[in-house]
Amino acid sequence: MFQFEKLPLLYLSLFQTLSANPALLILGKFLLSALIIFPPTLLMGAVFPVIVRLCNERSRTVGLSVGRAYGVSTIGAIVGSFAGGFLMIPFLGIQASLTLLVILNLALGLILLFWSRERVMVLSGVGAAVILGIIMVAFPPSWNRLVMASGVYQTAPVLLKLYPTPEEAMLLFNGYEELFYKEGWNSTLTVFRKPDLARRPHIAMAIDGKIDASTSRDMSTQVLSAHLPLMVAEHGRNVLVVGYASGVTVGSVLLYPVEQVVVAEIEPAVIEASRYFDRVNHQPLEDPRVRLVLDDARHYLGLTDERFDVVISEPSNPWMSGPSRLFTREFFKLGKEHLTPNGIFAQWIQMYGMKPELLKALVRTFHAVFPEVLIFRVSQADLLLLGAERPLLMDYQRITQLMGVAGIRADLMRVGVRDPLDLLMKFKLGPKEIEAYVGAGPLNTDNNGLVEFEAPKTIYVDTIAENNESIESASQGMAAYIKGIGDAPLEQVNFYLKLARRFLEEKHDRKAEALVQMSLSLSEGAEAYWLLGRIQAQRGFHLTARQLWNQALQLDPTHEETLLSLARYDQDRAHFQEAGRYLATAVEVHPGKPWPRYYNGVNLFYLGSYDKASRELEAFLKISPDKEEPHHVLARYYLFQVYDRGGKHERAAAHRVLLIQRLRELRNRLEWDEGEEELDRLLNLIRHHDELAVFHQTEQKLRLLVTQHVTDPLAHYLRGVSLYFLGYAEEAAQELKTVLKVLPLGDDSARTRHYLKLIFAGRQDLKGASSTRASVPQNTY
Repeated sequence: MFQFEKLPLLYLSLFQTLSANPALLILGKFLLSALIIFPPTLLMGAVFPVIVRLCNERSRTVGLSVGRAYGVSTIGAIVGSFAGGFLMIPFLGIQASLTLLVILNLALGLILLFWSRERVMVLSGVGAAVILGIIMVAFPPSWNRLVMASGVYQTAPVLLKLYPTPEEAMLLFNGYEELFYKEGWNSTLTVFRKPDLARRPHIAMAIDGKIDASTSRDMSTQVLSAHLPLMVAEHGRNVLVVGYASGVTVGSVLLYPVEQVVVAEIEPAVIEASRYFDRVNHQPLEDPRVRLVLDDARHYLGLTDERFDVVISEPSNPWMSGPSRLFTREFFKLGKEHLTPNGIFAQWIQMYGMKPELLKALVRTFHAVFPEVLIFRVSQADLLLLGAERPLLMDYQRITQLMGVAGIRADLMRVGVRDPLDLLMKFKLGPKEIEAYVGAGPLNTDNNGLVEFEAPKTIYVDTIAENNESIESASQGMAAYIKGIGDAPLEQVNFYLKLARRFLEEKHDRKAEALVQMSLSLSEGAEAYWLLGRIQAQRGFHLTARQLWNQALQLDPTHEETLLSLARYDQDRAHFQEAGRYLATAVEVHPGKPWPRYYNGVNLFYLGSYDKASRELEAFLKISPDKEEPHHVLARYYLFQVYDRGGKHERAAAHRVLLIQRLRELRNRLEWDEGEEELDRLLNLIRHHDELAVFHQTEQKLRLLVTQHVTDPLAHYLRGVSLYFLGYAEEAAQELKTVLKVLPLGDDSARTRHYLKLIFAGRQDLKGASSTRASVPQNTY
């Protein structure tokens, strides 16, 4: 018992030594388990022969005494199993229960020794038992509950990438803050706050060491698991949710006009722990429409006669004992039996730690039960399968109406879904493609336990990219699974082109091209040819792109994007006079649009028309609605250059100050783990200009300013904070001090000083702590 806390460390050492050989790693796991289980099992098994011998010493009827001993042992086993699972662990906890059982076993051993007739055995046994008992009572073993529930069996590769040794890896848990811990009827529940840079602290719920809910990466899956089936379903009055976890999915379901939501949750402690997610789950337990069923989902469905319009199954991973029974053909059939005639069954499936043939086996099993299936990718590593008897179609008009509801719109926006097209972009496969994707193969059933026993072999393998590539290669687009886009050809054309734009932004040029061709089959237009040109340019065929843009301009000489694309084509080749003609037209026909102003201002700058350039760039800053658009940084920089070269040095200095202020604001947001997309876009713009000789010399000062005020100090800051979170305080302090050194005079970083203050306070350096003038107040969850 006194060594139990070292089990995670032992496992990490084992993994570090044997991970290169999976077979040896499995053997090592077996030996480590045997090290824990074998000694007490051997000793407890040895008790019965001792009792039989003692009984025989005092009785002439051997059969009767052995029979009585065996009967008492059987009754004890029954009572012990009940008491351990239903009384001791739930009320005392594992650690206290083990301590109590050790003391009870010592006491029973003393009784048996006193019963013995061998005096030497009695005296030695009594002495040993008394000493052990005193040690157990006076010095009970102390466990770090976060370490014991850390789930290193799953996170070992990550920990050993972060730390050079298993001993140092244990430092990570010093930065975690335990919010809730309970050893429940079926599982051990932990809710903890993980250190990160976000304004709102990140909290996670771990069940038996496996994180099953959180306020960061899991949010998209938790939210969309509710919205997607309810948006596709014809009716959603009666809903069953399998697994409560953080309550986020249930809270999102309640945003719809449902009459009842039944929640099947096997572990009561989950309900207690979910209170820590009240700020993100809409507090569903306060809603009278929720009926909580504390039972295993399969057991509940096997007893109830209820039918549901929507069933949402979001259990833990299919390789875990227990939850694995919720991914089999038999469970899917049971769920199907409890659907209304037009009901939908939604099933979460992971893409990580599971090789493609096993993922296909799960999809194949689901499809074998539900003939109509739609598959969505709801996060980087998660799929959501919607299954039904009837054909499933995504009704664009209905989705648009639902997203017009304020609560639903706000809930989706927090996971990056801003409009119906963002939601549709999650779609991957329909029934026409699924059979080709999964092919022939075995199903996952109760009898074969295919995934439960095979998936653990690849739990440490990064399979997300491979699985996603396999799915994408089978995808044929969503056109066959959408309705409600309008009957008029023009409405359909507009929809296809809007969707094509989104696919192009996501670098899915093949899907974008297919949608553009569909629009052209209905009607020709400048937008379609402009998009085809964008696709060709993205593929590197720039001359073909220009030809397509010229074709678009013939259809519509005022098409804004085409005029800008042709202008930028000429700008990139330093043909500023030619670019100017396109831009003059764009500004004339679109005077209220920001982008013609911006590109015309830049073009005029390179033509040496500084006064005209300044007017265009000033106009861009006034009419551009997105103040976090990275082109605002470039516009400020060009204004600084324009006024400086035009001899208006005071105005140049003023814009330089505004530019530096803008860069500082960006860095400050990045220190809060915000603005990463803006920085990426800004660096990509600068990188693109670096590739073009005409821009290279002019923008050297901009690159220098971005390096001084953003990238260099941010790199040291992020390294410093990461080292602090990992437990390396001294190394963190050195990096954070470097931030203050590399920042230009007059600049400062409150977050840097905040973490320095924490480090100084941690090592009780009052002088150092007082020298950190700025600090940041702690945020609460």
